[in-house]
Amino acid sequence: MTKRFKVYLLLLLSAACIACTLVGCKIGRAGREEVLAGYKAHVTYYSNGGFFDDSTTITVRDLYFKNDPSSAGYHPDGVPFFDISSKSTGMNVKRSGYDLIGWYLPQRYPEGHERAGEIMYTYSYKENESDEEYKTVPVYPLLDERGENVTDIEADRPVFYMDGSEEQILEKQITVVASETKLDSSRRVGDDEELIVCAQWGPTLKIEYRLVCEDGKTYTDADGKAYKNGDLLREVDFGEGEQASVSSLQPVELGGTTFVRTYSDAELKTPAAIINRPEGTKPANPVVYSKYIEGEWNIVTNDPNQVENMFNRLGGSEKYYIIDDVDCSSVKGMRMKSASQTISNVTIEGNGHTISNLNFTATGAQQGVTYCIFGTFGAKFVLNDLKLSNISVDITAKTNITFFAISGNAISGAKISGLGIENVTAKVKMPKGTFVTNAPDEVRSNWLFGGKGSDAAFLAEYTGITVSGDNTLTVEN
Repeated sequence: MTKRFKVYLLLLLSAACIACTLVGCKIGRAGREEVLAGYKAHVTYYSNGGFFDDSTTITVRDLYFKNDPSSAGYHPDGVPFFDISSKSTGMNVKRSGYDLIGWYLPQRYPEGHERAGEIMYTYSYKENESDEEYKTVPVYPLLDERGENVTDIEADRPVFYMDGSEEQILEKQITVVASETKLDSSRRVGDDEELIVCAQWGPTLKIEYRLVCEDGKTYTDADGKAYKNGDLLREVDFGEGEQASVSSLQPVELGGTTFVRTYSDAELKTPAAIINRPEGTKPANPVVYSKYIEGEWNIVTNDPNQVENMFNRLGGSEKYYIIDDVDCSSVKGMRMKSASQTISNVTIEGNGHTISNLNFTATGAQQGVTYCIFGTFGAKFVLNDLKLSNISVDITAKTNITFFAISGNAISGAKISGLGIENVTAKVKMPKGTFVTNAPDEVRSNWLFGGKGSDAAFLAEYTGITVSGDNTLTVEN
């Protein structure tokens, strides 16, 4: 049976104004008449267990916003909704052990309910002090005639404690039930509107960064701390809101290694950028996986200029490359190599990524040089899991020429696994009477790969390479 308990009001209310966007400031409780007289917009914030401004224990804060048409800060569509958060100097709300996810409209009882239209409140309690879990039941605060002061609480159990001879509400355990409607700073509070919002909290979480490296290896940071595969590199606060970014954090430097990137899965299939707050009442800390490889590598990110530098330097002193998805449309005329240049002691790890819209050129080409993108794959050349898509090759020749769009040859020992070639368009402009020696007009079966007599023979030997899409060679005399 429902019981009524007379209680002493602990839901203290305060008022404030926002100097940066609003004109005027009012301290203390304002009645309805005063609100309508000058402070037109009224927002009530329920902290739902939190503490306003670090120094008080009030659970409700009222703000009265003045929207004066004669002021420079006038907003015809209403004043901005003010998102009270820990980032708002002097106007923040915090809750120990929780992160503020956001401010939400309260949930109200649906049509047909005996309290249809009223805000839902709940009260959480422990049946016994030794209990780990709280139980939650609905409660119904009753207000005075002005709708300001809580005079009674209807509930199925006591919701007060004795402070001397006074009965007081266990206010921190009474909360407003949040709806699914989240508010942000784009929300406007119109003239005469009385908006009620409530804090939505999530347990304080840390993002765990776990090391992924070669099993059995140990690496140290700048302070000499040792790490091995699977160890926790760092913990970072998840922070407020329902999402967190993990892509902008500087990696931990481990001696003798190169940081590749951070992934959201242990299989290293999905790069981590934005991660969602885990669901549930007691979620575990989210874990991301930071991949490191031994040695000094060049990380080719989504900057097309880095791709150009990689192709220009293949065969030089920089020998290790990790590839990201890159669109190279903005880079025109990358230089082709000669088949006489053997690319060895080079490792390229594609990790399933694609380099697209590559454009290579050779101007003034002549007999004696075999032109190609990679040169010759050397005996210690390694390439894994990379796709090259939409490759354009433009050659202007002076004489008969020999060219192979991708590679001039491959020396025994070259390890190529998962190289996908898609949509190669080659155009050769040359004087009348000259021709491409390895691909005359009547035979166009050997212009992608050299050294094996035909493209088919090359692909039969190097089964880790696949060719797909529309691949064409056009010769203009």
